[in-house]
Amino acid sequence: MEIRAAREGEQEEIINLLADVFATQCRPRYASQIYQDSSYHLEQSRVGLVEGKIVSHLRISDRVVSIGDTTVKLAGVGMVATQADYRQQGYASALIIDAISYMEKHDYDLSLLFTTMQPFYQNFDWSAFPQTTVELPLELEETFPLSPWECRKFEIDTDLQSVMQIYQKCQHSGSIVRSFQYWRDGYARQVGIIPSLVIEDSGQILAYANLCLGVDDSGTDPFLAQGYPNLREVGWTPDRPESLLALSRAILNQAIQQKISKLTGHLPPYHPLTVMLIRESQSTPSFSINQKLMYRTVSLPKLLSKMKPTLQSRLDRSSFYRNALKKETPNGVNSFCIMVACQACTLQILSGRLEVIADQSGTTKVLLSPDEWIRILFGDLTFPELQNLRVLDQLDISDSELQILNLLFPKSQHLHSVCDYF
Repeated sequence: MEIRAAREGEQEEIINLLADVFATQCRPRYASQIYQDSSYHLEQSRVGLVEGKIVSHLRISDRVVSIGDTTVKLAGVGMVATQADYRQQGYASALIIDAISYMEKHDYDLSLLFTTMQPFYQNFDWSAFPQTTVELPLELEETFPLSPWECRKFEIDTDLQSVMQIYQKCQHSGSIVRSFQYWRDGYARQVGIIPSLVIEDSGQILAYANLCLGVDDSGTDPFLAQGYPNLREVGWTPDRPESLLALSRAILNQAIQQKISKLTGHLPPYHPLTVMLIRESQSTPSFSINQKLMYRTVSLPKLLSKMKPTLQSRLDRSSFYRNALKKETPNGVNSFCIMVACQACTLQILSGRLEVIADQSGTTKVLLSPDEWIRILFGDLTFPELQNLRVLDQLDISDSELQILNLLFPKSQHLHSVCDYF
């Protein structure tokens, strides 16, 4: 099999392959991913050919993702398909290996994909990341008052800039950084990024919601619309907490009007909107966890180098480090070698200043599985929690070192919008 980048004139062959392997009804989405995604370049489509025929395909989407205060380059893996007659022959594996090489060559820091085939991708060091889904049963009949707030339909030509600003304020680790063009692309409409409603106060937009309640005529891909939760994405103005109350009531009102019996969304249990919806509806939620998101660290040293300002800031903001931990450090030096699979990188702290070194010179060896590392990176797991989980194989580090690592990689919420699909 020949593996290479797609060439001009092969776009329709790729789209036909995807529609044949997955679903004909989703053909408009596959076409929009190629023709209506402004970040797309032909070399991002990696193809496998047998006797000149494209029998396997994988696309790498060029994205940027937030990790704390840092943004890093993300390779989104999607549109992975192999013709039925050519499966179980190693073609998809060969494309994955080619894609990893492409990511390394083009300086990506992380990779993300969505799948139910976790064991296959784990063979190539992708790690499943837990994502919480909330289900909130509704038995409401009377709508909630919104005054003085106004709830109305989103208008892209007049409302987009305000919604973009709110989205940026509400970003978490795991959130995709969206440019103006990203919001405007035809592909964005196919995957349902466009909000359905906004909340206004005296002409100022302070919140928005992306809902799929009742009949969905937004043009979203039918397969995704069926698989998405009905509460896709929300945003509000953090320094106007009353906007969160208005948003939750507007969402509940929409559900009541559409006679929706249950709200679902990929939201953590202690997400502010989750808490507010529970309070306002007086309903008892249920939570479940899926692991369809999978991350892979492309280059550990490059990733940590980009995160250096954020890591340094976390140390600088900690009075506990300045007043206690720093004094306990012998010779004023802490040196950690973070080891994940076949990658390693040293974090050295000298008199409170952090350096990232692309080697294994760190005195304290911190050996992590890819799953543990990804959860620590995004704040889903802390080093003290990991120490407690490792009953038989504890981290061989001192209590003060454990606390320093906890400062560098603190607990936080990961939030990736279901609409940022590729």
